[in-house]
Amino acid sequence: MRRALIALSLLALAACAPPVPLPAGISAADVALFRGAVERAGCTVATDAQAGKVEQATGFAPDKLRSLTEHLARRGELVQAAPGGFRLSTGSCAAA
Repeated sequence: MRRALIALSLLALAACAPPVPLPAGISAADVALFRGAVERAGCTVATDAQAGKVEQATGFAPDKLRSLTEHLARRGELVQAAPGGFRLSTGSCAAA
């Protein structure tokens, strides 16, 4: 189910021009926490186990995680990885 949420989030992202405002209910601290969780999960989230690590580390509900992945993808910080997955392309993950 987590992979399906990730896939839906990535499919919902076409082309959006920066700057991208934060979605309602998402703070800069939420974005930082999510980025850190993805980095600790290995920069790529392509399996249920990896998604579970991010979910557990953040404590965010699936809707909030979906909003965060959509937001960061619109900003160009997430790129599609394996089918249904994504890779963080900023911070310490940029060189990974």
